[in-house]
Amino acid sequence: MKSFIRIFLVLVGMMGGVGCGHTQTKLTEGRIVYEVKYPNSINKHYIDSSMLKQEIVWFKRKIEKIDWIVNDSIEYSTLYDIKAKIITMIMKYPKGNLAIISNEEDYERGMGKPPKGVFKYTSDTKMICGYKCNKAEYLATGDTTKHYVYYTKEITFKIPYFLKNPFEGLEGFPMEYNTNYGNAQTTTLVTSVCFDKIDDSIFEIPKGYEKIYPYKKKK
Repeated sequence: MKSFIRIFLVLVGMMGGVGCGHTQTKLTEGRIVYEVKYPNSINKHYIDSSMLKQEIVWFKRKIEKIDWIVNDSIEYSTLYDIKAKIITMIMKYPKGNLAIISNEEDYERGMGKPPKGVFKYTSDTKMICGYKCNKAEYLATGDTTKHYVYYTKEITFKIPYFLKNPFEGLEGFPMEYNTNYGNAQTTTLVTSVCFDKIDDSIFEIPKGYEKIYPYKKKK
């Protein structure tokens, strides 16, 4: 089971417009949409059919969710209960649909805690979805390629759990960043920031999914 989860996390690792509203800066409930682009990479058909297209981040009080969109449908989802510190990975699997549930301590003991990044802050700025963003450069763990991130201090919600690697310690909320995944270079950019009310059902495990507790001790 651990090896299966590791494969999922490798996929998540490469995933690390017009807003619905910009009337407040403290995001306590709403949705942020990231578009993932492949500017100079691989076969277009391969991109269209199998690569990550969007990351949709949902917030409501003390819970967050990320939907990973591949080929215009949700491929994986991750739930994080901030108060209870419970992580749930929701995925479709050839042998059945799974909801893999762990507490944060056990999860990080098995998978490793996201490392705190080392950032070089620059004077470059630009506007993204109406938010003033500053630029920082950093090195990703295990990679010598120089990466960049544009971040804003105008969104005060904490960085989502599954975006903490490599942005743990960043002085703001990530709005645009680049990554490398093998020969594929990606640019991930916020295209929508909404403060709409979010229905509680968004954060529920879908019916028909088998719940698995990989770190639960057997009696």
